[in-house]
Amino acid sequence: MGTIIIQNGPQEVYVDKYGPGLFYFFRLLSLTDLYHSWWFLGILALLSINLGFCSLNRLPSLLRLFAQPKKGVGDQYILGLPLKKRAVYSVNTEMASNLLRERLEEKNYHLLLTSRQPAEVSLFAEKGRFGRLGPYITHLSILLILLGGMIGGLLGFKEYVEIDEGDTVSIPHTGFRLRLEDFALEYYPDSKMPKDYKSALTIIDGGKEVLRKTIEVNHPLIYKGIWFYQSSYGLGRVETLIINVAKSDTRPGQDFRAKIGKTFDIPGTDLKVKVARFVPDFVMAGSEVYSRSKEPDNPAAQLEVYEKDKLKLTQWIFYKFPDYHQNQEIDRQFKLSGFEASHYSGLEIVKDPGVAVVWTGCGLLVAGLMATFFISHRRLWVILRKTGEKKTLVLIGGKTNKDRPGFEEEFSQIIDHLFGGNHG
Repeated sequence: MGTIIIQNGPQEVYVDKYGPGLFYFFRLLSLTDLYHSWWFLGILALLSINLGFCSLNRLPSLLRLFAQPKKGVGDQYILGLPLKKRAVYSVNTEMASNLLRERLEEKNYHLLLTSRQPAEVSLFAEKGRFGRLGPYITHLSILLILLGGMIGGLLGFKEYVEIDEGDTVSIPHTGFRLRLEDFALEYYPDSKMPKDYKSALTIIDGGKEVLRKTIEVNHPLIYKGIWFYQSSYGLGRVETLIINVAKSDTRPGQDFRAKIGKTFDIPGTDLKVKVARFVPDFVMAGSEVYSRSKEPDNPAAQLEVYEKDKLKLTQWIFYKFPDYHQNQEIDRQFKLSGFEASHYSGLEIVKDPGVAVVWTGCGLLVAGLMATFFISHRRLWVILRKTGEKKTLVLIGGKTNKDRPGFEEEFSQIIDHLFGGNHG
């Protein structure tokens, strides 16, 4: 759901895309900030508890295997193993023991002498014991990842802020402020496709400028564990409009630079014009006018024309449709020739104190999966029994918890090359 519904966006984005009804429903269920919602964190907690109990339930048997491996065994136990070999070799018991030790050490087995008698030697060898820990390391890594997510959800935040050039805003959940010194937008040659956009930011903490940095996509500013990402941009605050005023039979007329909310005089007349309102993306629903977006897709300005301080007419003029809805009440025509606006920079502000825990969990997850799938716990039991002068009965058997074909091949190599075929 969090990948379908925009997270931490401004209210107007949700209202425009889903309508006011769905927006309030989303906000009621915290679907606009899903990963910090109480119910999502509760699901993570329940999943962690379930995973922890499953691991603890199987842990005692593993600890017993590590603390008390089955070492001293008899003939019947070895003969009952999946892989076994029984043969008499023409070497004495001491030499057979030494040859076997050398061969198993070459294969990286850890050897343990379980018993030694004049006529009999028992050995236990194993390797890959760490592979048994693979599933538990994997479970621990998942718990760490979930814990990191809960830490981030409880102690962190993710906000979206739009700042006009030159403006200073307070950063939510912090005690410092952020100023956008400058915004630079670069286009591809002969194209209106943006190539890069950058924001020159200043951190103000305790009334002092403490850090300046120009950020762009994938190159954030970091201060006190808070990351400032370049997320978006758009048309910011429009301060000045260019209004063209012409007589009905005269073109092109005269341009006036007008501030929104201010009035300018038309020379040679008793007329005064006030720019009452400006909307970057004009749309009308019934009798209500509003801006569909912050982008200048359909710029329009509302003018109030006064004659001798008396309101003569109110008129909307459009940048893209200059001849639309011209007045017939006075001998002047008005056109919106242009506008001057700063850009705003859209910043994603993120603090996630659980990210280090998550990365630790990811590292352990890789180690756990490697141990689980690529390390097999292989064990061998050997009895060397003297049966005559320079005659030794070798009884060897083994088993593994995974990779049976690989262990069979290794077992055959140990047997075939153990005594160079010297058996009778």
